Amino acid sequence: MKKSVVIVSGPGIASDEELFLRLNKMANVMKIHDNKRICAILEEKKVDLILFEPANDVPADIEMVRQIKGLDHTVKIVLIDDRQNLKMTARAFYYGVQDAFRKPYKIDLIVERVNTLLQ
Repeated sequence: MKKSVVIVSGPGIASDEELFLRLNKMANVMKIHDNKRICAILEEKKVDLILFEPANDVPADIEMVRQIKGLDHTVKIVLIDDRQNLKMTARAFYYGVQDAFRKPYKIDLIVERVNTLLQ
């Protein structure tokens, strides 16, 4: 059976080695520190799920969710964020995010949710 493809993207979450190792057991995982690279990857490769952490100093990162969904409406997106801006979170869901976790996150919960979304 072919493994799913997952992108872990964001300035902090892409550095989480424990999360990477846990997710890598169930999927082929790509780590990206710069969210701007996601769209280029989607144009070349089929991706099943993106763990998306917007950069705190880039409010427009939430707009990337709309761009991502425009390229592939089937890709699932899970938002990982530490902002307390509920309007931004609501906008992310409006654009197509399936779930959201606040930082600091619990790895077990994220792994469980990713596993569920990939099935």
